[in-house]
Amino acid sequence: MKPKLAFIDHSFHQKTRSTFFLRDILASKFEIINLWDESWKGNKNLNAETINRGNYDKVLFFQSILPQSELAKIRSEIIFVPMYDSIDRHSSSLWLKYKKLGVKVINFSRTLDAKMLAHGVDCLYVQFFPKPQVVAKVNQNKPLVYFWQRQKYPNFETLKKLFNKNDIAGVIYKQHPDPGIRLSKLSDKDKSEWNVSVIEEFQSPQEFEKTLKKASIYIAPRLYEGIGMSFLEAMALGMVVVSPNNPTMNEYITDGENGFLYRPKREQKLNLNKFNQIKLATKKTIDDGANSWESDKIRIINFVAKKKAYNKLSAGQELKLIFLPPFEFVAKVIRYIEFKILGNC
Repeated sequence: MKPKLAFIDHSFHQKTRSTFFLRDILASKFEIINLWDESWKGNKNLNAETINRGNYDKVLFFQSILPQSELAKIRSEIIFVPMYDSIDRHSSSLWLKYKKLGVKVINFSRTLDAKMLAHGVDCLYVQFFPKPQVVAKVNQNKPLVYFWQRQKYPNFETLKKLFNKNDIAGVIYKQHPDPGIRLSKLSDKDKSEWNVSVIEEFQSPQEFEKTLKKASIYIAPRLYEGIGMSFLEAMALGMVVVSPNNPTMNEYITDGENGFLYRPKREQKLNLNKFNQIKLATKKTIDDGANSWESDKIRIINFVAKKKAYNKLSAGQELKLIFLPPFEFVAKVIRYIEFKILGNC
């Protein structure tokens, strides 16, 4: 009989299915029981009491996790898969709490992994890669751009700052934001001048892929990513990605070599002269990465299967848990001011 693993996940992923790849990997070793977090809809959140009733061998939290007070009550071994874009990336006290509770962490961001390792958290770092695909692109003299606006920024004004109208064939603009985000309609002038075709409805993964195959350039839709499934899928389809110079995008992309990176709020026009060479380098990145991902799947299974090791905190680390939070709050305020005033991301 396989050990039981409770997979606790944001219920929005039932629709996108973007986390199902990890279930499929772990299903070879564990009996997977899905528990969906619907607190974002205003429904009651899961708690330790509910989880303990399942008598699971292991509990895996994907993206969101319960507070420390609830985690301490869970009798099962805890694994956490944080997303770089939805966690307090600078919280030293948070990492020390995970270490104290014996939480094991699977990181899909090298930057986040390094910060946790520095605080003694039991971590595994892996990079996800989709399978490369052979796509017959329509022969175009100029590349067609695909931009799915999901947040307030990047937006269509960002695109206009990055490209010259004469360098591209046009834009496929998908205006279907993330939950809770409202976007303004694109002006008729922009639609006309930039040769824009607009998509407003939700697309199934199959429809999304079919649309992507029409374009050659993909604009990463967020400032930060947890894994970055959408831009990686675009790369697997042979597209050149244009992205903010932030994780996880800049952990896959080197500016001007296998994609383009720009400084948010300080965009400059992109030089597309070496576009074809960059497309070839993109393909090599995916080909090489897909091979390493096969090995990483085994590493993930072994990491989840191994027993946790409780690491006692030193006296200095215990003091950090007490005194660090107020200073971290001040640091958050400073970072917010830098972003709003200076455009620093």
